[in-house]
Amino acid sequence: MLIPAQALAVRLCAPAALSCSSAAWCTCLLCGWLITCVLPACKLTPSLLSPLCLQAMLQAFGRPVDAVFSQLSSKPVAAASLGQVYRGRLKPEFGGREVAVKVQRPDVLQQVCLDLYLMRQAAEAISALPEVKTDWASLIDNWAVRFLHEMDYTREAANARLFRQQMADAGVSGVVTADVIDDFSTDVVLTTQWMDGEKLSESRAADVRELCNTLLSAYLIQLLDTGLLHADPHPGNLIRTTDGKICVLDFGLMTEVTPEQRIALVEYIAHLSIQDWENVARDLQTLGFI
Repeated sequence: MLIPAQALAVRLCAPAALSCSSAAWCTCLLCGWLITCVLPACKLTPSLLSPLCLQAMLQAFGRPVDAVFSQLSSKPVAAASLGQVYRGRLKPEFGGREVAVKVQRPDVLQQVCLDLYLMRQAAEAISALPEVKTDWASLIDNWAVRFLHEMDYTREAANARLFRQQMADAGVSGVVTADVIDDFSTDVVLTTQWMDGEKLSESRAADVRELCNTLLSAYLIQLLDTGLLHADPHPGNLIRTTDGKICVLDFGLMTEVTPEQRIALVEYIAHLSIQDWENVARDLQTLGFI
């Protein structure tokens, strides 16, 4: 029996599928399953702190929420498909710091795993068709690993610490991250220092151009030196702090750049600058683009 999102996916894709070749029909089917994954992310954000979120915090903290916070917003200050962020203040006995509490949406892991399983089953059947040359199952496997990593807040906390250390080692003082509050963080709840500021993309401060240059340097260091790349640099994750620095948020989506890829990137830029097209093609092959 199809759940509502799956049923809608079938209704949206079936007309196109019926009039297409087998290969095109495969694409329609996979797009339908992708819609199944996306639709749960489009649910309206609850206006109040739900009992399920409170229960998740209780399990993470091992004590009632009001025993941890002296203040906690009743509405999320930010929300996405996987979690919601609340603003709070720890009680004095826990340091009294203002914090951001990211809570994973209840049952989202089970929903995502079910969708990934169904998509992979469909992909295996599709890949068996003689007209289909793409290994859809492998593509979904690679995508699924990243997706599940993003849902592990313990991994995200470790990524944030490593990113901060690497930027410090590289001497990039203008890029900061929020402190992770370990005592109140688990795989489904992440509590961090609250960072005051504004989106870099919306700032009218005089130092924005300089901060953009700093950010560019930070990403070149990640890409060509450390090999650990923050892969989700949308405007909501890049904050200009009140003291004129860039705070990078959300380390759930990271990617590793191998030493071979780092060398290939440098060689690609060099070959491109001298119009050595034969080696440019080899570099792109090494990088996995062709």
